Amino acid sequence: MHNQSLQDYISLNRAGRRTLKFVAELREHEKRLYPSGPCGQFSAGIALPEGQPDFDLPQTARESLLRIMAARGIPACAQGIPLLLHRDPALAREEFILDISPTAVRLSAAEGEGLRRGIYLLEEQLCRPAGTEPLQACFHRQAKLHWRISRCFFSPTCRPPHSRDELTDEQDYYPEAYLDRLAHENINGLWITLYLQDLPSRFFPEHGQGVAKRLAKLQATVDKCARYGIKCFVFLAEPKGFGNSSLSLPPADGDRVPAMRGHRQSATHSSFCTSSPEGRDYLREGIEYLFSQVHGLGGIINIMCLESSDPCATRMLYEHIGPPCNCPRCSQKSTAELFVDVARLMAAAMRKYEPEAQFAGWFYFACFWKDEPEQQQFMRIAEQWPDDLHLMFNFEVGGLSSQLGQDRPVLDYSLSFIGPSELWSEIARRCALPAAKLQVSCSHEDASVPIIPVPDNLYRKYCAIHQTSCRLTMQCWYFGNYPGIMNRAAGRLSFAPLPASEEEFLHELALPEWGTDAPALVAAWQAFGESYRAFPENLNFKWFGLLHQSIAFPLYLFPVDQPLPPSYIFRETSIGGDRIGECLDYTHTLPEAITLLQEMDKYWHHGLKILLPLREKYLGDQARLADLALAECIGLQIRSSLNLLRFYFLREDMIHHRRSHLPEMRTLVLDEIAATVRMQELCQQDSRLGYHSEAEGYLFFPEQLAGRVKLLQELLEQDFPRFSFDLPEIRAYAGEHSPGYLCSRTRQDATTYPCGETWFRVYRNQEQLCFEIANGQDDVWLELEPCRLFPVLNARFDYQGRNQVFRPLTLPQYWSAERTPENTLVITFKLQHFAPFRQYPDAPLRFNLHCGNQHLTPPHPWPGRLLLGSNNPADLSFLHLQP
Repeated sequence: MHNQSLQDYISLNRAGRRTLKFVAELREHEKRLYPSGPCGQFSAGIALPEGQPDFDLPQTARESLLRIMAARGIPACAQGIPLLLHRDPALAREEFILDISPTAVRLSAAEGEGLRRGIYLLEEQLCRPAGTEPLQACFHRQAKLHWRISRCFFSPTCRPPHSRDELTDEQDYYPEAYLDRLAHENINGLWITLYLQDLPSRFFPEHGQGVAKRLAKLQATVDKCARYGIKCFVFLAEPKGFGNSSLSLPPADGDRVPAMRGHRQSATHSSFCTSSPEGRDYLREGIEYLFSQVHGLGGIINIMCLESSDPCATRMLYEHIGPPCNCPRCSQKSTAELFVDVARLMAAAMRKYEPEAQFAGWFYFACFWKDEPEQQQFMRIAEQWPDDLHLMFNFEVGGLSSQLGQDRPVLDYSLSFIGPSELWSEIARRCALPAAKLQVSCSHEDASVPIIPVPDNLYRKYCAIHQTSCRLTMQCWYFGNYPGIMNRAAGRLSFAPLPASEEEFLHELALPEWGTDAPALVAAWQAFGESYRAFPENLNFKWFGLLHQSIAFPLYLFPVDQPLPPSYIFRETSIGGDRIGECLDYTHTLPEAITLLQEMDKYWHHGLKILLPLREKYLGDQARLADLALAECIGLQIRSSLNLLRFYFLREDMIHHRRSHLPEMRTLVLDEIAATVRMQELCQQDSRLGYHSEAEGYLFFPEQLAGRVKLLQELLEQDFPRFSFDLPEIRAYAGEHSPGYLCSRTRQDATTYPCGETWFRVYRNQEQLCFEIANGQDDVWLELEPCRLFPVLNARFDYQGRNQVFRPLTLPQYWSAERTPENTLVITFKLQHFAPFRQYPDAPLRFNLHCGNQHLTPPHPWPGRLLLGSNNPADLSFLHLQP
């Protein structure tokens, strides 16, 4: 491919917020076909109740029922089957009994929200396949999960790089039809981001600019959502620390009120002291102001540590990987005492104005492994957590997924892994109100589609949740919240009793929308679930994974050593490189990932073979056609991801073993061209496809897909005919005749090389690599790439050999360092840990070395990426292993 072709591809319009056509669709009620023909005893109509002033159908539920009746051809008339409302004070909030007989429908509840849930279930019964036989059934449902909290799919994230705030613009993110859909899915909470520095403070007069407009819009949103039985929850990550990051309090604030500055990490970065009277007043007064000004809020979800929350307690929690907390006040308390105190303070301030409001303290962390030192701290926090506050952890993090004979750690969110992790289960056993952070509609595995239709996975998750005292679920992050089948599944599963079996649940879920085709949907969903559970359980394959956007990546026959883009943030100039190992980290080898993707591909396409023949039958039903297109889109994503892995596996094998795989690779490219053309057609039909709501942009879209087809055609026409093993760029990539450094067999034989004004040497000690550096009093930073195209590892040690940071965290400790009597530093690298990933054991490694201000090669960092850092492979030199 010509470089100009790639530049043209980059220059395609990739604006972060293209026209979101699906927003217009969400402003209207779902376009679907309802069964036609008789509806049992309801064919003659339904006589709606007059109601009582203090016990009547909520207005929005009544309007919804009338809309469904009209769509089914059921008149509202006095001669119809009577709908009778009965108040039963013995029933709990949202609990209801719906008794349908041939002569009447009796709906019993204690209050309006119970009536709402009963009406929505009655609507489902009216949407069953047409028939003359009268329906007779009795349903008794009780909310097991009292709070089911989601988020607007398309509202801005209120954080960099766009930093757009839904409370300060003029757009309505909660149209009536959208709220109606969410309410039908049994969602009764939505979280909305706010920062305490957006509110006035007597300590910081410049805080709270524009607060009147912000809170006025929040109040309007609260009032609008309340009409649908939905509470708004304020999403916080407080307290913020003091620093120069965009979400921190500025250092000048800490200078103004020094008592709020706790643990000092540097001259400009301090954690927030929650033990000082000033710090406590700042938190209390901010929350009291918010709840005194905005009435009817449902509560607070607060990230207690990490993300942008930075109390001294976080430093106490992680003292084993950093210096101890040096805050003179917080360091005198236990970690549990600090966190519990913050939770109590925030909850008391909130309940001063909203006594029934809920507080959920969320301990978010993407990475956790069994038996980590902080695990015992978490247990003590759980044991001391107040009984009237929710304690939330990610439901799956810290779990172990058995794949190909090995246990793989489950990190961050997961829809593919059932859970719960042992960590979540232990927390649930030790506190009164455990809460579950879930991903319902989709998760980090594939967030460029709105929904992953695997309701059987949710059934298994919720069966576990029902065995605990959990009463609150947060169903999404910025993604994972689009209305549809997965939200409906979670809503049904939040009520007891659960269906007796997975098959019974899936059939119940499919029947209102698919009627007599429900058995086909059950079989397809089960195939999709089997596919999705084979997802490579690997944090990098989530954050940088191929499913999100490989369908838009170029393919490179000639190596370019360029990075994979993150999925979670939108970067206009990043189009996808060939460093394929970055999405695998050192958790899965390339052959292992191919094996798992083949499993995913097999089962997903089995499900498609069941579903896609239904397309002709539903040509007039836009909603069902969208379901089919979505399933086909995900199948293309899985197949494309597999094709990319296979393409680069064959390319690497071809270059290192000098044996041609060009015919197989050509077939893969042709398959990708056909898939890209089909994906372009699907995206033109459905504007949801390709949109990633955390990145706030499209990871693929029709114009880009058309551009990719041209690139792939150019690849076949220009690069394939030109390829030769003897081309200089191919030989250089393999390390042949390339300048570099030698790793000797012994220390005695090792060559001494200069690094600025100091020196180093590299040698083997059995299966270990040893880097010996004359570093004097300088810190050392070693970059090492043990496997081509896989992440660069970083080892940082102070001059005495004390570790500062290891990367990646998913492996056992593989570095060590010690001072020698000769006053040098020897860094030892356990190469055997990486043997499975080094498919070509004789291939050279690559490295770079930094000693204080002296460099083997000065760094030219890439833009930073979570987990992967900013290492630039162009800075690395070859390290040849002496035979």
